[in-house]
Amino acid sequence: MNLEITVRHGSADDLVKQHATKKLDRVLNKYSKGLISVHLILDEEKQRHSAEILAHGRHLTATVHAECDDARAAIDRAADKLRHQLERHHDRRVARKKRGARRGDRMLAEAEVALAVPVEEPEPAVARRAVAAATLSLPSAITALEEDSAPFLLFREETGGPLRLLQVLADGELELLEVE
Repeated sequence: MNLEITVRHGSADDLVKQHATKKLDRVLNKYSKGLISVHLILDEEKQRHSAEILAHGRHLTATVHAECDDARAAIDRAADKLRHQLERHHDRRVARKKRGARRGDRMLAEAEVALAVPVEEPEPAVARRAVAAATLSLPSAITALEEDSAPFLLFREETGGPLRLLQVLADGELELLEVE
């Protein structure tokens, strides 16, 4: 940051310039992020001293003016006004960033809710067919399955009993399942 001091219509001793530099350094240390240059203009008309501070930075141009009977008091008042403007500017930028973050959080929450809603998947297509359970003995069911070359045979034993499923496995072997 570049600090420039200009004196108009009079002269300022080194103590006044040191006071101005010290006061502005204290004010600007906290809010100097983004400031490019600061110009202090000291003016003296009759017995009145005025201090004007121009601060330029990214997204900011601040101008303050203060008058007083003493040059140091004018510098102090102008520095306080500048501190107030920089503080307000800083708070607005921080609040804007937080507002944007809350908006992003809200959008993220809405997306999560949308993803959390279960999507109803259609039932897989299943080929259905009605098969009558024949009344057979196990040896005659094996013979019937081999003659039909069907993948399975549903039957019930001649003596009653449970429903049975005789199926041909991929390796050609037979498997018998009983439905309880």
